[in-house]
Amino acid sequence: MQDDDDDDNGDNNNAWKVLLMDKRYRYTTLTIWCLWGVYATLYYGTIMAVTLVFSSSNSNNNNNSLDFDFGALVVAASAEIAGVTIVLHVVDRFGRIPSQMFCFAMAGISVLTLCLLKHHQQEENNHDGSSSSSGSSNSRIWLIFFGFASRMFALSASNMVWMTTAEVLPTRVRTTGHGMANAVARMGAFLAPYIVLSPKTPLVQTGWILFACSILCVVCVSRLPETKHVPMGRAIDRTLSITVQDDENTTTTTTIITT
Repeated sequence: MQDDDDDDNGDNNNAWKVLLMDKRYRYTTLTIWCLWGVYATLYYGTIMAVTLVFSSSNSNNNNNSLDFDFGALVVAASAEIAGVTIVLHVVDRFGRIPSQMFCFAMAGISVLTLCLLKHHQQEENNHDGSSSSSGSSNSRIWLIFFGFASRMFALSASNMVWMTTAEVLPTRVRTTGHGMANAVARMGAFLAPYIVLSPKTPLVQTGWILFACSILCVVCVSRLPETKHVPMGRAIDRTLSITVQDDENTTTTTTIITT
């Protein structure tokens, strides 16, 4: 198979300079970095938020330990199997960009709803002192449902981020670009515990922060070129050619129309 950018001359050791200094790649590189950093915060923050929702303080001990609803956590964790299945069925049918935007949006809505439901449940328990078994059971079912949805959509979106990044970047800078984006993601993941597990951050506020992260991910994804049916590494070149043609009409676009 012919390399997708044989016409480019450059040293792989200078790939990071190409990504940041070359105007063809700078905007896409910074957009990818923003996407990776925020998506990592959203993904790992969602996992932690779901775990917190299904935990409770153990009042019988004096060591501030937590009790966990392991049954609910197992169901929520199994959502990642469903998330991979979703990717396999939608990514080639609807395209990388629309699928990611939908999954990120649904992940944010699901985790926000989960946190709001948990907060509402806690408020009712504090007000009534105790809750009926039927009401508690119904509430638990809804919490499990949105916990499952949160992790499923977050995993689906994150898988497609990995795929799109590899397909967008040209061969000569793909390894370096993917590695640098992954490094940015580690920084985003590092921030997640300080947002979700901080005792100063209420659960409702955590939900809104993660929802804001999902919206930012949607915005970043919308600025990337579609790679469906486009040879690897050629999506940026196609975007540039469309932009040049539109400059004559004083309008620009970054949308790739494939046939």
